[in-house]
Amino acid sequence: MDFTLFSSLIFAGTIQGLIFSAIILSSKKFKTRSSLFLALMIVMFVLSSLQFVLEELDFYNYKILFHYIFLPWSFLMPPFLYWFVELYKNPKKTFSIKENLLYIPFAIMLFLTICYRVTVLSGNDDIFLYNGGRDYFVDFVDVYAEFLNILISIILEIYLIRRISKFQKETKNQIRRLQITWLKSILYVLLIATILWTFFTINMVVEEDEPYYYLLYLVVSFTIYFLGYAGIYKIGIEKERKAIRNARYSIAEAPSSKAKENTTEFKRLIESEKLFLDADLSLDTVAEKLNLSKSHLSRTINKELGESFSDYINKLRVTEAKQHLNNPEFYRYTILAIGLESGFNSKSTFNKSFKKFAGITPSQFQKSLQT
Repeated sequence: MDFTLFSSLIFAGTIQGLIFSAIILSSKKFKTRSSLFLALMIVMFVLSSLQFVLEELDFYNYKILFHYIFLPWSFLMPPFLYWFVELYKNPKKTFSIKENLLYIPFAIMLFLTICYRVTVLSGNDDIFLYNGGRDYFVDFVDVYAEFLNILISIILEIYLIRRISKFQKETKNQIRRLQITWLKSILYVLLIATILWTFFTINMVVEEDEPYYYLLYLVVSFTIYFLGYAGIYKIGIEKERKAIRNARYSIAEAPSSKAKENTTEFKRLIESEKLFLDADLSLDTVAEKLNLSKSHLSRTINKELGESFSDYINKLRVTEAKQHLNNPEFYRYTILAIGLESGFNSKSTFNKSFKKFAGITPSQFQKSLQT
């Protein structure tokens, strides 16, 4: 196979898969237990495809491939796919012995490959040959092992799709249901790609028709690209959304040291400098002095002090008025003058606020002091 448009696309797809995996593994933005298995699955997909693609591109012949290069990377894809899906659903999930049985087919294939390679390198490769010069092990890998892995993959993909569908029906969290939807899309794409792989493999074995190689590896390239893009985009988006939720929770629920500092400075400004005596005092004025936004200051006061800005200010004014009314030196002044001097801008506001925080009117309070 020469470097045609098709072969170039196939080769580029495998290289792109390695780049996607490197991005997922190296970036903190995408680093989760689930993304680790996604990256490993893509790497296995790429390595498995690349060792055969390079043979088709005449980098080496099939004897060199099976005698020195071949490893059953594709048999690691089903367990990595399983753990990618399960850890995405439940990041705290732990590995179990039963679930790790998915690694057995890879272990068996690796053992057979090592035995074959040791035998070949020892000069006894003729024991694998039969009439016509065909190699038993090569045929086993090309046909039987390939179909075994395909069968495992199809069964697992259908099983995981059903698991996700059940999870979506059972979970009451609407946001979580939507988050899982894209995962089901990945599994459907993989299922379709695996079925196409089966069809093209059968045709290559039966008809030995070379164009099917092009179609087969183009499917591989598309699948690698889709897995990488979906993984980088979706996992990145989910981590950003989680960070936003955490930040929102921190702002809305958790008192911060900065909020306490703002509250302390606010109280110092209002009480020590007696800004509450200014009848024209407003939230905007105080926010500007503290270099804070009006809405942020309002939320801070409500959260840290448990009352609104106006209630806090008017309570201080009522306390100031009570002190004046209780002082004999102020008996000769009218109640209204005392109220206005305490920071209120009208008689009605003074009376209303005084009754709210003292329980009685200013005049009743003054009479109670004189009896």
